[in-house]
Amino acid sequence: MLRFLLIIAFFFTPLLIFAQNIRHLTVEDGLPQSFVSGILQDRNGFVWISTRNGLARYDGHTFKIFQHDLKNKNSLSSNIIVDIKNGHHNDLLIKYASGEIDKFDLKFEKTKSVIGLSFIRKNNLESHRSIWLITKDQKFWFKTTNEKLYYFDIKNNKLVNFSSSLDLGDLIYNILEDHQGNIWILTQKTLIKFDKKSLQVKKFPIPYSNYTSQIGGNTVVATAFIERKNGEIVWADKGNMYFFNPKNNSFKTQILPVKSPYNIKWIETDKNGKEYFVAKNTIFSYSSQSGIQIIKDFSSLIDKKPQAFLVDYTGLFWVGDDADGIFTIDTSLNFNSFNYKKDFIIDLLNQEYGISTEDFFKWKSNQPGILKASYYFKSSKNFLALNRTVAFFDKKLKKLKKLPELPFNSEKKFNPIEGISNEGEALFVADHSNIVYKMNTVTNKWEYFFNLNNFSEKLKVSSMYLDLKNQTLWIATESSGLLRLNLNNKKLQAVKILSISDLISLEPDLKNKNYLWIGSTEGLIRFDKSNLTSKIFSVKEGLPDNVIYSMLSDSSGNLWMGTNKGLTFFDTKTYNSRAFTKHEGIENIEFNRFHQLLLSDGRMAFGGADKGVLFNPKNIKSDVFSPKTVITGIKINNEDFQRFQPNTPQSDYIKNLTMEYSENTISFSYTALDFRQPQVIKYRYRLLGYQEDWFLAGKNREAIFTKLPPGKYTFEVNATNTSGKWSSQVKSLKVTILSPWYKTWWAILLYLLIFIAGIYFFIKLRINQEVIKNEIKAKQKEAEELRKLDEIKTEFFSTFAHEFRTPLSLILAPAEQLAAAENSREREQLFETIKKNTNSLILLTDQLVDMAKLEAGVLKPQMVWGNIVSAISATVHAFEEEASAQKVFLKLDAPESINCLFATYSLDRILYNLLSNALKFSCPGDYILVKVSQDNMGVFISVQDQGIGIPEEEQNQIFDKYFKGTNQNPQKGTGIGLSLVKDLVDLHHGSVHLESSTQQPTGSTFTIYLPFTEEENIIGDKEESTQQTNEKLSILIVEDHKDLAQFISESLSELYHVFTAENGRVALEMAVEEMPDLIISDVSMDEMNGFEFCKLVKNNITINHIPVILLTAKADKESMMEGLSYGANDYLTKPFSMVELKLRISNQLTLQAKRFEFLKNKFSKGETSQEPESGDEITNEFYDRICTIIEKNLDDKDFGVDQLASALSMSRTNLHRKVKAVFSNSTSEIIKIYRLKRAAELLKKDYNISEVAYMTGFNTPSYFSKCFKEYFGTTPTKHL
Repeated sequence: MLRFLLIIAFFFTPLLIFAQNIRHLTVEDGLPQSFVSGILQDRNGFVWISTRNGLARYDGHTFKIFQHDLKNKNSLSSNIIVDIKNGHHNDLLIKYASGEIDKFDLKFEKTKSVIGLSFIRKNNLESHRSIWLITKDQKFWFKTTNEKLYYFDIKNNKLVNFSSSLDLGDLIYNILEDHQGNIWILTQKTLIKFDKKSLQVKKFPIPYSNYTSQIGGNTVVATAFIERKNGEIVWADKGNMYFFNPKNNSFKTQILPVKSPYNIKWIETDKNGKEYFVAKNTIFSYSSQSGIQIIKDFSSLIDKKPQAFLVDYTGLFWVGDDADGIFTIDTSLNFNSFNYKKDFIIDLLNQEYGISTEDFFKWKSNQPGILKASYYFKSSKNFLALNRTVAFFDKKLKKLKKLPELPFNSEKKFNPIEGISNEGEALFVADHSNIVYKMNTVTNKWEYFFNLNNFSEKLKVSSMYLDLKNQTLWIATESSGLLRLNLNNKKLQAVKILSISDLISLEPDLKNKNYLWIGSTEGLIRFDKSNLTSKIFSVKEGLPDNVIYSMLSDSSGNLWMGTNKGLTFFDTKTYNSRAFTKHEGIENIEFNRFHQLLLSDGRMAFGGADKGVLFNPKNIKSDVFSPKTVITGIKINNEDFQRFQPNTPQSDYIKNLTMEYSENTISFSYTALDFRQPQVIKYRYRLLGYQEDWFLAGKNREAIFTKLPPGKYTFEVNATNTSGKWSSQVKSLKVTILSPWYKTWWAILLYLLIFIAGIYFFIKLRINQEVIKNEIKAKQKEAEELRKLDEIKTEFFSTFAHEFRTPLSLILAPAEQLAAAENSREREQLFETIKKNTNSLILLTDQLVDMAKLEAGVLKPQMVWGNIVSAISATVHAFEEEASAQKVFLKLDAPESINCLFATYSLDRILYNLLSNALKFSCPGDYILVKVSQDNMGVFISVQDQGIGIPEEEQNQIFDKYFKGTNQNPQKGTGIGLSLVKDLVDLHHGSVHLESSTQQPTGSTFTIYLPFTEEENIIGDKEESTQQTNEKLSILIVEDHKDLAQFISESLSELYHVFTAENGRVALEMAVEEMPDLIISDVSMDEMNGFEFCKLVKNNITINHIPVILLTAKADKESMMEGLSYGANDYLTKPFSMVELKLRISNQLTLQAKRFEFLKNKFSKGETSQEPESGDEITNEFYDRICTIIEKNLDDKDFGVDQLASALSMSRTNLHRKVKAVFSNSTSEIIKIYRLKRAAELLKKDYNISEVAYMTGFNTPSYFSKCFKEYFGTTPTKHL
């Protein structure tokens, strides 16, 4: 790669002067006094300085002064401070010249006396200025001026003379407390350890004989005395450092490189464990790996003995003087300054190599000219050009080798070389006359290549870059912009770059081959050679200045640039920049054009007006320290927060800030605790809840927010480090601005309640108004409806009265005639007339009752399983005589049978009303067709007539109660028949549909659909009427012995259907579910034994009829009696004979069959009042309970299976299964048989058929007669 650089390879060590990156803090900067007695850094990062005029806290920018105040009891006890130390509880320990010691609370910035004057005067003690400490357990150890060692127990107010119990015998130089709480005492000849736990004292004689002690003498001067991080005890004198290892009680020493005129007073440890100390106004470092190294000689700054020393968290050195304040020394940046007299390059050549520019380059000292150079990384060859001479530096011989001089043009004018660029051995130069020459490496001669004047005579070359890969020579000019010269066809082209014509330097991008970096008077330009586009970086993007005077690329591809505002680093990947000025050790921040040097070892040199800077970019590390940002002040409405809140902690300790709504203007002062270069640190802040995005504040250290609305906020502030990277530590503080009382939650809640109450009362008022209005309307409507209803009822009852009078007349008249009639035939006709009209009255009465029950919701259908066609046929046949009398043809079209569940009474009522209406509106010769069909879901019943029809406008009202159409037959109706039909159909979840026409052919068709009823919704049950189809009886075997259970099961399986259960609990559930005919149970079982199981079976009404045979190994009589007492029907001991078991099973089943046969005969033949003569007690009890319950509900026609099951506390299914097992009948059959038997008894007591029918719970006398005939084989009349 070819680079156009202003470079020379040379070594100029004698000229180097180390950069003085030193800051001087004096009274003018805010120090309370120039005499500094102590410096330390607290745990929060602040630096504290003690003086003879008070205490100062430094944050990198300002000093906060604390002094004695007579009016403030919490102020310092004195202004004359001789020493300060860090305490153990976020506090400082301050020692005054008087010997007093205060504890300074860092949070509230208040002092509290620890050792007062009264204690000192009372004990006549005068402690040494710096040989003292306060331990973690609150004991004050101190040395007196007469070489005595005391400690004062602060908690117990007790003074102890430690010297009296220990013969020290030497001068005491210092004391310390280690991390374990042990006290170490350094004397002139001995190191002493006091173990506070064991109260033992150990002495370790210091082997000074092995080396020369520099402490000696009688002058008592405290020496540095610390514990290292590895536990070693370290101290130092005028010429040595001493180390004691408590682990093996060994000593070692390290000789200092200089002899100090006084003992070394301070040894400071940084965060990495490296020790630093001061000797002879020089800072040294020590580590176990590298030993002692010189860090900084500051003797030019301080002539006398320094009074204080500190190494802070960042590695910055602080030195306190006794008359000149504080000096901070930053050694982290390795910039070295050098001086030159005449010219940046010429002086270096002459002084370093003894090269005379007059002899070598034939250049007079008074001639103008600038040395130009080109350096190619791959070959490490440096080409130098001065005047018209070109040479290269031979690194091996460390000599310059001259190339032939450039030929003169025809005018013979002095035209020095302005530009030079090479890539490998290829070398191009351009002189002042704008002629481009190329070196022919074969002939070793310069060849004319191109005349730039053809483009412009005013052109002036400032820099060149050779790109052999693309056969292009890029030329930067001072007034004509960027030129591109094609090396193949020698065509020159101007490239427009953002309208910028004044270019100074060119640098290739080592990271991206397409980019070329150009320094200009408008900023740094990134030029893309592939598409000829440009991007500029200026002050807006963070550069310190727009004019780039000089520029070099380092080995990482990043740029270093000389400007009028310092040396600038630019990262070509992230585009971040960093400026280095006097604060970083750059003494001359104004750099010159073309004063740039790149050495073959990677070092760089940049020159200014009279000084230059030399550095290695690799040694300029990016700062990785993340400074802590602290809040140094808070103002509320432009008043200091602590001023009107005196008991609050200092600003940085405040975590939550609560203010009234009127205190809505707040400002925060803040700073980053990085003392190396505080002036380059930048800040950003935001107020979450008000300002979510970061506000870039630059170097401003105050954030102001005005007129903040009430709410909760979080203030966050963040700072960069010296490299411009944002710190990972973000300082935050929660801020709450209270709402005014009229905006508080309770006030808003009150407003809301008032508002809701207002709305509520308004709505309530309107509702009341509407209610009253609606009530008036409702009452008016109700009155109108009542009037209409009254009219309807009046008409209804008039009609009904007429309907009653006609049959009554037909009853009364025949009755009178019957009294006078003598002819039996005549009497029979009169009886028939009376009977017919009596039935009519009964039907009218039943309709009224049914209508009332439907309205009350108490009419429930009594479902039975059977042939619905037979029931329909019976009703139709009942109308045949009347139809025949009216000469109307009545026909039934139905299949032979449809077996389903249906309600006989409801079906009879529906068909009666439909057929009555059909006959009422039919004329002689008409026909009435009753048609029955079915689908998968239900039964269809239609009644079709050829009557007068129903008008279409009345068809929607025909099923309304009391409605009577206008097209009435002379035979007026009551208006409730079709309404009753509709209600009964709805009760069965069916539907009724009307098709009618008043036009020829006239007639009406009523179609009824009745869905098949689910079993769980019925009273009668299909399964109740089905016979048990299992031929084998079932036996449940309860045995926990699997082999025995299997044996019994296999032995009985040919004769019986066998179930098995492993214990009584499972068997009980299975018995209820399967209802076996007999149970065989073992006695000894887990979970539930046979006795408990037998007891539960006999107490369960569902299964207590099942015989139980117990099997047991216990043959004693007591066990047998116990089993029988639990209700066991038989008892068999193990081992048993299978033949015997089968016989016992047979006997029990035979006996059970006889019991059931007896009960069945009782139901079917015997009198219900007769007590059974045989059967077991359990079965008789069940029999009695059923009879008693049915008897109590004998006249209730709605009493059925569900009611009986409920009375017995059994499920309907279990009741059916038990009744089936005991009586061989279904439950509904049992109820019906009992009613029929009681009816037969009542008929013998002179009750008529109708009375007996209703007394025994039958819906109608006709249905009662039908059932009576089916059961007894004769009609009730004949039974009489």
